[in-house]
Amino acid sequence: MLAWSADPRESSLSTDQSNKKQAWDFFRDLHEALNDAAPPAAEGAEMLRSVVEAARSEPDRGAWRFPEGAYINTLVVPQISDFLRGNGLTEAQARDSLLSESFRAWPKRCSQSPGRAGKYPFDKGLGNSSAKVLERWVADRPGRPLGGQFPDLALKSPSPHTALFEAKLFRKGRLRSAQTALVNDFYQAFFYLGLTRLPATPTHPEWNYDYAVLVAYDVTPDAALMQAWDSFDPAIKRSLWDDANIYPMIYDGTRVC
Repeated sequence: MLAWSADPRESSLSTDQSNKKQAWDFFRDLHEALNDAAPPAAEGAEMLRSVVEAARSEPDRGAWRFPEGAYINTLVVPQISDFLRGNGLTEAQARDSLLSESFRAWPKRCSQSPGRAGKYPFDKGLGNSSAKVLERWVADRPGRPLGGQFPDLALKSPSPHTALFEAKLFRKGRLRSAQTALVNDFYQAFFYLGLTRLPATPTHPEWNYDYAVLVAYDVTPDAALMQAWDSFDPAIKRSLWDDANIYPMIYDGTRVC
């Protein structure tokens, strides 16, 4: 598991080091809680398949009808809500803190969508070439030139730490595809965190976050995503937190990275 860099000289950030250490401890404890709640890989994969299948016949379970949605709404949203309440927040405060794209399915646990109020001329796709971006920008081309930004989850005040969450279920693929997936996923988290602050509107929360979290459950038979993280250069692992304020919350139900 990645260790906190205690010496502030190891970080290029101006964020208060005491607060950042508290944030690290908060995310580390949440990381452990999510892992404790998740079945081991094979069992988890089968459980989520069953959740998806069952949701197809339930009108109010649309958010559970695809694998990643089943993961987020079965093994992430309830656990984060419970974690917040176990760390000093009331039920109402925990609800106010937790934002989810599936918030309508969680009226007692989530307050609203984490979607950003403003549109943006770029998007989170790492592989988009300048030519592809240009296709959206030119006035006589079909389609929408500006895109909305919708992270999977977010934590806002009164949570003790504010963060955007990208949630991923890694179900198949070997080491190389897992490495590529992590690069793309970390870039998405980085992109979201770098967007400019926007005030709240009647329909959107304030966009003003200190951290981004990649929460990823590895249910592959050979723990490919865990192996991918282990293969990264230690300097990259440190920089994600020290320089980019991104916490890597990767686990497989038996251990955390």
